[in-house]
Amino acid sequence: MGSFPPSGVALVLGNEETGVDTRVMQAAQGVVEIPTFGMKNSLNVAAAAPVVVFEVLRQWGALAAVDGASGA
Repeated sequence: MGSFPPSGVALVLGNEETGVDTRVMQAAQGVVEIPTFGMKNSLNVAAAAPVVVFEVLRQWGALAAVDGASGA
């Protein structure tokens, strides 16, 4: 399994209209965007959150541990 950051992680998700406050963005160590295709240029937060959480867990190797435990 991958390593989790010892200091923790905060995921900040902005809304479709105004996004995330610039002061919060400046304080962040990194910024991630979810690529979209077609006419739509944003996802609502209910759609974006599971995409981001899945990718974080995938990169940490946490999903492999869950797959192995389920026998899948």
